[in-house]
Amino acid sequence: MFIALFVSNYLDFVKKVQANDYVEWDVNTITAGDYSIEFDIDPGFYEKYQATVMEEWTKTSAQEGRVYLSKAVGF
Repeated sequence: MFIALFVSNYLDFVKKVQANDYVEWDVNTITAGDYSIEFDIDPGFYEKYQATVMEEWTKTSAQEGRVYLSKAVGF
């Protein structure tokens, strides 16, 4: 009986240690890709942005010290 309890506790201990090691590994190997998302936009979305938002956004960004090298970068 003692051996069965010991083995059960030992396996539980090893399981918890491995879970902690995985979390530590995940924290040590974090990248920007972990916080990036990708989504599809319809083809007319960029044209709509250029017609309605781009000019005001570019002015606001310039006042805050951000200058974009191209229209697409500002998008």
